[in-house]
Amino acid sequence: MKSIPVFVALAGAASLATTTLAEPLPKDAKPIAAKSLSALYSGNTAKWDNSTAFFAPDGTVKGIFTEENGTRRAYQGEWRTKGNEVCMTVKVLKTDWDASTDCWKWYLGADKQIWTLWSVHYDKTKPTKNDYYTSEKDNISRGDSVSKAFAKLAG
Repeated sequence: MKSIPVFVALAGAASLATTTLAEPLPKDAKPIAAKSLSALYSGNTAKWDNSTAFFAPDGTVKGIFTEENGTRRAYQGEWRTKGNEVCMTVKVLKTDWDASTDCWKWYLGADKQIWTLWSVHYDKTKPTKNDYYTSEKDNISRGDSVSKAFAKLAG
């Protein structure tokens, strides 16, 4: 099987956030509970620079991303929360690419600022202690804005 960065576009957005806005986690930050994270993602869509994913209430995820060459692809898999971490493991449809996993850990500072760490990378690189950023919640919106485009690409 060929292994390819499934979330080049998605992870690129997280990478961009972590390289341009990367900071250490404040000492007063506390982990956000899995129940809160489930409520944040469940039934909602996350939109990054070149990727969009719908996190269904049943634990499935489906999305579309655009490769650097402009090719649009559909992916699907599962998402889950454990502790303060949200993970999704997906497979790109109509390819022989291996499945990949991305995870994000969430924290709340004493000042109510939400901090996110891209904790598991699709390519197995490791985050650093200064890779926290504050913009991830802005990427999540209510409802499903993926299924229509997904159906066209997956069909």
